[in-house]
Amino acid sequence: LALPLYNTAVYLKSIGYQYLALPLYNAAMCLGSTCYEYLILPVYNGVLYFVVHPAAWLFEQAVAGIMFVSETCYTILYYLVFPVYKILSDLIQSVLNALSRLFRAISRIFGV
Repeated sequence: LALPLYNTAVYLKSIGYQYLALPLYNAAMCLGSTCYEYLILPVYNGVLYFVVHPAAWLFEQAVAGIMFVSETCYTILYYLVFPVYKILSDLIQSVLNALSRLFRAISRIFGV
């Protein structure tokens, strides 16, 4: 609404009707600033406060949660699972080697 008033004021000034252009220009500026101050700015701030900030906060919490889970999983894997796996792997390898030697010895004894 303010833009057509402003354009009309500019047109009237350009054709020589400054006395009509000035009130329209003032009305356009007043309406524009009023719309900005009481309509656009509150809507912008409301969107910023109620949409952007909570979305950013949720994203931040999600990233923090993912980082916590990944660090926890890494810690569990690195300090608990991998050592147990290594111990069990070595133990199973030792048992299999011992069984292999035992069966080789038995096969030599019986000549199989």
